[in-house]
Amino acid sequence: MNWSRDLIEEHLIVRPSDQKVANLLNDIKQKYLEEKGESIPLSEIEVSAYTQFYMPTNARKFDFLWNQLPEKVKNEIIELPFIDFGCGPGTYTWPAIDCGIKGPFFGIDSNQHMIKQARLLGEGLFPDADVSFNLSEKGIDIDAPKTLLFGNAVNEMGVALTLKWIEKLNPKFVIFIEPGTSKVFKEILKMREELKDRKYQVHYPCASLEISCPVVGRIIGTGDNEREDWCHQVLREVPHSSIERIGQMAKMDRKVQPYIAHVYELDGTNKREVQTARFVRFMNESKHSFVWEVCLLDGDSQEIVEFEIIKKTMDKKAVKEFKKLSIGHEVSYDLIKDVAANKKRVSVKLLNGN
Repeated sequence: MNWSRDLIEEHLIVRPSDQKVANLLNDIKQKYLEEKGESIPLSEIEVSAYTQFYMPTNARKFDFLWNQLPEKVKNEIIELPFIDFGCGPGTYTWPAIDCGIKGPFFGIDSNQHMIKQARLLGEGLFPDADVSFNLSEKGIDIDAPKTLLFGNAVNEMGVALTLKWIEKLNPKFVIFIEPGTSKVFKEILKMREELKDRKYQVHYPCASLEISCPVVGRIIGTGDNEREDWCHQVLREVPHSSIERIGQMAKMDRKVQPYIAHVYELDGTNKREVQTARFVRFMNESKHSFVWEVCLLDGDSQEIVEFEIIKKTMDKKAVKEFKKLSIGHEVSYDLIKDVAANKKRVSVKLLNGN
C-alpha cells in the first residue's frame, strides 16, 4: 500500500494542524528518550500525530522483512492467525494484510487510545478484514498455530516478560521488529539463545542458531571512532511527500531507518538457499565495482567478508538498484576470484524485492 497522510487523515481520532503534529512528534520523541524505552501513555491527540508519521514509515519495515523471507516460510505464515503485540494503531497489522496474510488478525496494546485509533483505521481502510484490537489477548485460540509479532517489545518490556508472552500465546512463528541500537542488539542476542533452548530455528537474519554470530565482539572503526559492532538492518527510502513534509517541519528524517528484525519458527528447519549472503555494511563504490561487507554462511561457520561486486556482471537497471540498496538484503552469488582471505570478487543476484 502506498501510505499517504490523505489516506490516514480521514480515519484519525483527532485531526491536528500540520504544525501541531510536528510539535507533538517532538514531544513524543522526548517522552521516549526520558522513559528509555518504557511504554508511553500517549493522549488521543498524540496518538493521532504518531499515527500520521510513525505508522506508515514503520510499516515499510515489515514490507522489507517480508520480502527477504524464504518463499516456504511466507507460504506457511500466510495461512496462520497473526498477532500484532504492542500493535499501536495497527502498525504491522496493515502491511501484513497487504502482503496477503489471511488472518484472522489480533492487535494487543496497553494504550486504549491506540486501540481506538487502530479500530478506526481498520473500519476505514480494511472493512472486510477479520481484525480485532483489544487491551488483552481476548479471543485468541492459545492452542492453535499462529504468528506472533512483537513491535519494540524487547526494547520496552525486556527479555523476561517477552518470553512470558511467548510461552502464554504459544506461537509457531515469532517476529521481532525492534530499534536498531547496540543496546537492543544485546537484548536480542539473549532472546536468540532463549529461543534456541525452546527449539526455535531462525529464518532471518541469521543462517542458523547452531552457528555463532560473527558480529559479537567484533570491533569496527579506528581511533576515536572505534566501537563494538552490532547486527541491524537499515531501510533507505523516501517516504510519501505528505509524510516527508511533516518530518521536515519536525526536523525528523525517516529516509534512513535503522532497525533490528528477526524471524523464528518453532521446530523449524533451515530454509535458506545455498550460496547466499546478507548485506551488512556498504563500504565504497568505484567505477568498476561496489564493495559491501556481507554475512556469509560458509560450511559450518558464519563470517563477515567483503564482496567486490563487479558492475560489468550487471545490466544498467541492476547497477541503479544497487545504488539504493538497504542493509539486510539477501543475495545469491557466484565466486569469480578469492582476492584475499576475507575478500571475494563475485557476481550477485538479489533474491527478493526491496
